[in-house]
Amino acid sequence: MPRPPRIHYRGAVYHAMSRGVERRPIFADDADRQFFISLLLKTKEECDFRIFAYCLMGNHFHIVVQVHETPLHRGMHRILTLYSRHFNVRQDRKGHLFQSRYTARLCRQDAYLGALLRYVHLNPVRAGLALTPAEWCWSGHRGLSGISPDPILDVDTVAEYLGTAPSDLPSLYLGVLAGTAGGVVPDPETVPREERKTLGDIAESVAQDYGLSAGDLLSGGRGARFTEAKRTFVLAARARGHLMKAAAAALRCSPSAASQLLSRKN
Repeated sequence: MPRPPRIHYRGAVYHAMSRGVERRPIFADDADRQFFISLLLKTKEECDFRIFAYCLMGNHFHIVVQVHETPLHRGMHRILTLYSRHFNVRQDRKGHLFQSRYTARLCRQDAYLGALLRYVHLNPVRAGLALTPAEWCWSGHRGLSGISPDPILDVDTVAEYLGTAPSDLPSLYLGVLAGTAGGVVPDPETVPREERKTLGDIAESVAQDYGLSAGDLLSGGRGARFTEAKRTFVLAARARGHLMKAAAAALRCSPSAASQLLSRKN
């Protein structure tokens, strides 16, 4: 069966991710990560991409990117091809480095961007690589939080999407990270009905990001991974126009318990 075509239109925002074949590491050391960063920066400039967030892990990476005239697949193909060549030469290996083709989920609702920023930049914390996202230098967290400039990120565009001034972005972003930025979650009545994904669809999407099934996510499982997945599910559900009561019912908990997920510290 042929692969379905990638959706492309000017201004589209994607959450792109690729993982090492058989979940093997794709970065051997910081020199590899630095080379990947240089490829990302050059590709961004050549393809006129806008980068909203990114995170380089051990066996995978995440990029939240907005495209214009150049389709995402052209930039991603360039990055994956050149990086694979670099890695194979350094490690004296042959064969595929990445597992199948990259995944790219379209961010159809602007408010969902907050959930993506939070999910991507908390990856090192969830994986136990850092106590806080600020400790992991291979992500866009420091640039969005105002700790240090990041030439990869387009902070003005991120601020515009989140409905704030660039000078106010760090405080809003940190609120998103803590799950306390109510301004990122719209009133359900403001979300067009055609853009309201079902709670089942949202659960499937979030669960996949955390290596779970939708049934696992909604069945009341416990542990840090389940808690973080549930929190992302609630934020994504609210961003898609669902009431807190409905999100809580899907998780088989009370609305107050679902609200506490958004304010709970990591």
